[in-house]
Amino acid sequence: MKKWSRYSLLIESEKHSCYFLFNTISNLLWKLDHENAKILMDLHDNKISCEDLDDDTKTLLSENIIITDSDDTELAKLKLLKHYHRMDNSIMALTIAPTLECNLRCSYCFEQTHPNIRMSDEVEDAIVDFIKQHSSVWNLQVTWFGGEPLLYFERIESLTKKILSIPTIKNYKADIVTNGVGFNAEIISKLTELHIDSVFVTLDGLETTHNARRGEISGLNSYNSIMNNLELLAKVPEITKVIRVNIDATNRDSFCDVFENIRNKFNSDRFFVYAGFVKGSYGCNNHCVNAMTTHEQAEYLVESYNRLGAKAPSLLPVRNSYECIARCKNGILIDPEGFLYKCWSDTGYKRMSFGNILDATNLNLDILSQYMVGNDPFDDVKCQACPFLPICGGGCPHSRIMNKFYGAKNEVCHYAKTHTRAFIESFYELKILKESPKSLKSE
Repeated sequence: MKKWSRYSLLIESEKHSCYFLFNTISNLLWKLDHENAKILMDLHDNKISCEDLDDDTKTLLSENIIITDSDDTELAKLKLLKHYHRMDNSIMALTIAPTLECNLRCSYCFEQTHPNIRMSDEVEDAIVDFIKQHSSVWNLQVTWFGGEPLLYFERIESLTKKILSIPTIKNYKADIVTNGVGFNAEIISKLTELHIDSVFVTLDGLETTHNARRGEISGLNSYNSIMNNLELLAKVPEITKVIRVNIDATNRDSFCDVFENIRNKFNSDRFFVYAGFVKGSYGCNNHCVNAMTTHEQAEYLVESYNRLGAKAPSLLPVRNSYECIARCKNGILIDPEGFLYKCWSDTGYKRMSFGNILDATNLNLDILSQYMVGNDPFDDVKCQACPFLPICGGGCPHSRIMNKFYGAKNEVCHYAKTHTRAFIESFYELKILKESPKSLKSE
C-alpha cells in the first residue's frame, strides 16, 4: 500500500498565502490552495489513507513520488544511481595542478605553502599514459587547478594537445579554477581551442575588501587586474564565467556587493555569481574563528536573497546525479610532482596522497577506501532518514572523512534543513515551478 514519502515536504507560506509541496527526489514544486493542502495534510498525518484518494489523484501523486510503496526502495534507487556514477568506466574526471605556485596570499587558503614546483615532462607523459591505459574511458573532464594554474599556462597547452590526440577520447571538456590575475588577451584567445568552456574566478568583495583578503605578492591591485580580465573574458560569450565570493563573518556584505556589481557591469547570462563559505576544515586546521556555522550560513543566504530579490540564484539546490570525484573510481587530483589525491582540499598534503602517477600500481588503499566507501552517507542512519539526502548527497566527502578518521568536528548537514520554508519560497519565486494540480480529491 502506498504512503506519504519521506522526501515530500509540505509547508505553509504566510508570505505567499498558500502551501508549497516540494519533493526532493523529483524536484517537483506545487503551490497549493488550502483545500488541496488539507487533503495532503490529512494524508501526511494518517487521517486518511491513499486508498481514500480517487484514482486520478493517486496516480498524480504516485508519478511525482509524493506517495510511494516504500521509502527504503526509493533510497535504494538513489544509492544505485550514485554507485553507477561512481564506478562508471566510461567517464574520467581529472583535476590537474600544473604548479603549486601562486601570485596571491589568501589568509584562509587551505594550501598553506606554495612551493615553486612545476610539472615536469615526465609527469605530463605519465598522465597521458595513464589516460591511454583506461581504454574504456571516452568521456574526459579536466579541471585545471593550482596553486595558480595560469602561472604555468604552457603546461596546460602541451598537455591538452597530447590529450586531444588520444583516439579513445571522444568527448573532452575542460574548465579552470584561477584567481584571474594572470589572464591576458593572448591566453584568453586560446581557451576555446583548449576546450576550456568555463572559468572559475574568486572575488572576496569590492576593491578594498578583496585586496585586503587576496592581495598580490607584488603589492599590485589584484581586484583591478581581475576586473580588467573579466572584461576581456566577457568578449568570449561561449565561455561561462563563474564568480565565487568567499564569505566568512568578516565580509558579510561582499556577496551582494559583488553580485550586483557583476550584473550591472556585464548584464550577461554567461556570468554566474555565488557565495562560497570559508570552511573551518581548510588550512586553518579546523580553527577558522571567522568561519560561519551551517545555521549562520542559512541565515546569511536568506538575508542576502531578500536583499537581492528574484535576481539571485535559488537558495535550494535541486537533485542531480553528480557525485564528487572523491567517491568516483576515475576521479583523481594530480599535483605537479604526480602525487594523486581524492580531494582538492588535500592538494600538497602528501600524507593524504594515495599514490603517484609515476608508479600508479603502488597505491595507499587506506586513503582510497576512506574516501570512496569509508563514510558513505547511504550507510549513515541519519542520512538514510533525512528528506534532504537527494539534494545534499550527504554533505562534503572531505568533511565527513576528516570527522570520522581524523578527529575533526565539521558540520556536514545542508543549511536548508534549518530554513526550509525560506529556501522553498526562493525556489518558487524564481519560477522553478511545475504546473500545480487544479484539484486533488478524496473519495
